[in-house]
Formats: sequence, structure tokens, C-alpha cells
Amino acid sequence: MKRDNFYSRSVILILLFSTGISYGQTTIESVIDLVTIESVGSLTKEISGYVETTIGGSFYTLETRYSHTPSNKMASQYIYAKLNSYGVTASYDNYSGSGRNVIGKKTGSLYPNQMYIVCCHFDDMPPVSESTIAPGADDNGSGVVGILETARLLANYDLKYTVLFIAFDEEEIDIIGSNTYAQSAFERGDSILGVINLDMIAYDKNDDGKFEVLTNANSQTFADEYISTVHKYVAGLEPIKDVSETGESDHTAFWKKEWKAFHIFEDSKEQNPNMHSSEDNYGNCNMTYLQKIVKSVIAFLITKANSN
Repeated sequence: MKRDNFYSRSVILILLFSTGISYGQTTIESVIDLVTIESVGSLTKEISGYVETTIGGSFYTLETRYSHTPSNKMASQYIYAKLNSYGVTASYDNYSGSGRNVIGKKTGSLYPNQMYIVCCHFDDMPPVSESTIAPGADDNGSGVVGILETARLLANYDLKYTVLFIAFDEEEIDIIGSNTYAQSAFERGDSILGVINLDMIAYDKNDDGKFEVLTNANSQTFADEYISTVHKYVAGLEPIKDVSETGESDHTAFWKKEWKAFHIFEDSKEQNPNMHSSEDNYGNCNMTYLQKIVKSVIAFLITKANSN
């Protein structure tokens, strides 16, 4: 798609949404078509240090997002600024001296106190035997790209339900950021209708489109609805449902509080061998695969957050 067409279509869609036009199948397809190889690729390059980006008005290369490094805090600032630039209200959740989640909020027009969450972790892990350099393009720059693209394209919707876009810190250190957030949300009595966790969604070496949807028994209906959305709107993806009561990512923090949640993850039979190494870089990611998964998430959130 040419750049001028991309921005023209964006303006047209924004105008349509601001008039309150209903979100039919054609509209959803038009919106997810705005997730391009260029848009996900540009974000992946920046979040993984493949290219220099601008943070706080200065050029910076995010060579790592390893917890307790200055670059980790710069990464959170990058995510915060991106969310704000899209028109989503961003805030920091400073839950400890070392950990800081980033939260974007799109308030629902009819049910502002009922929410869906799309989340990821933004910290990464270097190889033990090497330096702290950790590009983390797939783990979990890809999840960051997912929530940012979703925020960009939902920012101008008049959605009935609130949507939160959350990047959790310190997942690689015993899932601290999301556990802390879920506990606080539980104590507040937040009405969380469902959580979509994105963690490692950019590696598909054989291009078969397979990926896993990990759910627990309590969340199966929610996960099944997502899988149906994939089949309806995104060709070339093959979701594989796995039911378990355990896991190793941020969705488990919400399972513990009995909220519905599922985890989107690349095919574990073909899991990225570059995880937690300096080779987890942009060049070893599959942008078409990432693009398709992000499209499916946006289509699902449009469907759920604007339902009756």
C-alpha cells in the first residue's frame, strides 16, 4: 500500500467512526487492513534496537529492555509516548522502586467501568553468559507491537466498553508486574471482562500460520470466541487451542483472580530458538505472521468491546 493511500484511508475511517456509524463486517475488515508490514515492522525495529528511535526528544537505541537497566526505563517511556501520540490516555504504574508498568486507556462510552485488557510484557532477558544486550524482538517486542498497533487503530472508536492496553514490567522476573497489577485491580473491585495476553507472536519459520491460544477451563468460551474471529477475518492463520491451568506469562496473574484470560503464543513445536539471546532480533522475525495475529486481535476487540 502506498503511503498516501495509507493516510487517506486512515483519515476516512476516523471520520466514519466519529459519526457513530455501526461496526459491520466490512468496517472491521477495512480497519484491520491498516495493519501493514510497514507499520508492524517499523515498531519492531524501534523496540528491539534495530534502528534508532526518538524518546523524550533525543535519539536513543533500545539495545535491551532488561530489568534494572536504564534502557528498560527508556523502553517504558517509549511505550508511554507512543500511546499518547495515538490519542490514548497513558499512565505509569510505578509499583516498586525497580518496576514500572505502562497503561493506556480508551474509555468506553456506555460501560466505562467494565473493561477488556490487551497486554504484553515489555522487559526482556539476555543470555546469562553474555552482556545485558538483549534485542528481544520476538520476546517480547512482538507483544509490545501488538498492543501499540491495537491502540493506534482503536483510539478513535466510540467503543461501548473500556479497553486497557498494558505493557507489564518484570515478567521475566517471576511475572512481577502483572501479578502486582492484578492484585491491585482485585482490591479495587475492577470489572475485567476478559484479558488477551500477547507474548512471542513473531516467529513462524515454516510459514504455516500456526499459533497457540492457551486458555484455562474458566476462559474457554472467551478463547473460542477469539478463535472464531480468527477464522472469520484473517486468512492464513491456524489457531491451536490448549487448555491448561498453568502457564508462564502474564495471563496467569488474571487466572489467579478468576478473570477470563487467554495467551496468544507462537507454535511451541516451532518455538523461537533465539529466545533470550542476542539473536532474538528483527531479522529473525516474521512480519507477515505478526501482522496477521495483530489483525485478529483488533478484530476480536472491536467485536467484544462494541457488543451489547
